Amino acid sequence: MRIQDIDPRDKAVYKPDPTFNPQRNAQVIQEVHDDTRKFFKRLEDTYEREMENRVDILSSFARYKFDRLGDQKLKGYVGKRLHTQLVGEKLLEKVRIMQSVDKLALRRKIQI
Repeated sequence: MRIQDIDPRDKAVYKPDPTFNPQRNAQVIQEVHDDTRKFFKRLEDTYEREMENRVDILSSFARYKFDRLGDQKLKGYVGKRLHTQLVGEKLLEKVRIMQSVDKLALRRKIQI
């Protein structure tokens, strides 16, 4: 900020700091910016690990529970719409696995 940038009404109360160093100010701002970025990166990584752990635990429990309940009870539990979506995803997963095996075996290609 320069003196020319100050509103003329505020110039009467503005007293520049003679010890102000613009380079040091820029350095401090950059350090704070870098520290903040590192902090949020660590926070994000921790959050991601915690979410992965929770998803693993929940999916393991759900698989155990629904394998015991069978398909019909799962449909009643999650509803017809979500059940159809889950079955479709499972079918697509199997097709993708077949596609990968086929590509590795250099047989045919299935486009999805």
